[in-house]
Parts: sequence; structure tokens; C-alpha cells
Amino acid sequence: MKTFKHDLVEVEQLVQVNEAGKRHYETPNGNKYPSVTTVLNVLSKAAIQEWRNHIGEEKANKIMRSSSNRGTNAHKVIEKYIWNQKNYLNGSMPDAIELFKEIQPILDEKVDNVRMIEGRLWSDEYKIAGTVDLIADWDGVLSAIDWKTSLKHVSEDHPKMLKYKIQGAAYAKMFEERTGIEVPQVVVAIMVSGMNSIPSIKFSPMEEENPNVLIFKTTPSEWENRLKWLCETHK
Repeated sequence: MKTFKHDLVEVEQLVQVNEAGKRHYETPNGNKYPSVTTVLNVLSKAAIQEWRNHIGEEKANKIMRSSSNRGTNAHKVIEKYIWNQKNYLNGSMPDAIELFKEIQPILDEKVDNVRMIEGRLWSDEYKIAGTVDLIADWDGVLSAIDWKTSLKHVSEDHPKMLKYKIQGAAYAKMFEERTGIEVPQVVVAIMVSGMNSIPSIKFSPMEEENPNVLIFKTTPSEWENRLKWLCETHK
């Protein structure tokens, strides 16, 4: 088990609230901002509804619940591991343990100098808020890191990746606004479960070594304009 170095940065606390069934956060100044995921849902709303219509509401709801639980369970194991907890696997579901075993060698090799774990952030400029999975060095570069799970592989040009990259950019910009520390890189790590075969699409060298963990990297500046447009549109 690796011991991660912690150089944690503290920010003022947010309060999570629900308005009209959507997640919002209340800042210390009393402002209420929508979550990043709420704002980004506009990118996938039409596609999700088409998928629901195709397979039926009951089956769609079952898949969504299963996916959410799988992602939450895997997040919890990773979070405890990066907190250097020795009992990080205690109480974990088997599927979460299997996903963690796939990504653990990558965490050990790539992640260090942890600044924030499951930290709530907000931006008065963009008028959004959210909870970032991890702010830490990835290969020596300070990064906003987001853990995702998927039942199948996704390529760089998959529609999901647009949403994921803008989400990561939002966390990077919010962290910078709150702390004054620039985050020059976004990392999206997707743990793939239920695979029966290796995909034909090409990935980076790391992904070829472990086809069940897909790593995508980008910069916040590449997505800043789209983030601004989405935030303005949501208003």
C-alpha cells in the first residue's frame, strides 16, 4: 500500500441544498449556485431521453441505479485509499473492489502531493459549485482528477467525454478561484467493468497496458469558453 503525501488546502464550507429536485450549493455569502453536473446535463438530456424511450423507463431506471451505486462504491474505496486508511477495503462491495484493483497500480504510480479529496468548491465568476473527486499531482502536474465508471469502453470523441472534460475544467477553475493556485491539467480516469473483449479502438500507452482503465488528459483552458457559454445558457 502506498502512502500518499498530503499538502491539503482548506476552503470555506458549502451547504448542499435541493431546489426543484436539482442539486444546488449555498455559499458562505448566501448565494445559491447549481452543481456542475446540473449545468452540464443540457449536453446529454436529449440523448438520455432517446435512450430511455428505446429501452423503456423501468429498465432505464434499473440501469441508472446500478450504475450510480457502482460508481459511488468505487469512489469510496479510492477516497479511503488516498486518505491512507489501512482498512480501505472494509465494507466494500465486490464490484467496487474489482474496479479498485484495476486502478490501484495507476494510483500508486501517477498520483501524489494531494491537495484536496472530495472537496466542495464554487465559483462566483461562473456561478456554479460542485464536489471535485481529487486535486493532486498526476505525473508531477497538479490536476483536477475525476473518477468515472462505465460498462463499456469510450473513445476520445465519445459524447460523454465532452461533458467529462468540461466538468474537470470547471473543478480546476473553481479551485484556482478559491485558492489562487492554478491547476493546469484535467485527468478523467474511467474504470470499465463487465468487459468480455478488448476494444478495437486505440488508446494511450497506459490504456493499452490496462484496457479496463481509460485515462484521458486535457487542459482547463481548452474548455473555458464552452464552460462560460454553458453557465450563461443555464441562467
